[in-house]
Amino acid sequence: MTRKICCVFLTLSVLIFIGAGCRDSKMVTDAKVVFSNTLKGNFFFQPESKTAYDKVAADSTGKYQFVAEIQEPTFFRYVGVKQGFYSVYLTPGANVEIVESENGVEFKGDWAAENTFLAENRYIGISKEGIESYSAEWLEINSEEIKRLIA
Repeated sequence: MTRKICCVFLTLSVLIFIGAGCRDSKMVTDAKVVFSNTLKGNFFFQPESKTAYDKVAADSTGKYQFVAEIQEPTFFRYVGVKQGFYSVYLTPGANVEIVESENGVEFKGDWAAENTFLAENRYIGISKEGIESYSAEWLEINSEEIKRLIA
């Protein structure tokens, strides 16, 4: 009888151990961007694949931030108060701060060096003859040019 109890206890222990290992551990996929602009005015932040611009608005605490649920590295576009266009590189779990002032745009946090490089080597996609701006083909051409600049 004690042997059966030991076998049942051992089996339950193994099942509990296996079950604990199989829990759905949510991978951190939210990338957070905080805007600490010293300039007043409207600014925009969006994925490169999106064609309409959404103004960044303050949250209930008065902070300007953007949280994106992404599964893989992604490029976003930041359109600053002074209407400058910047590519911003984000990865799942990244925390980035964008500061726009009279002196330009500064990046802090994760990927600061890469985003600074992109800002210093800006490439604003100009539509080639016969390619519509913000079309899938246009986005692909711009993505390839940004990759070329990074390389």
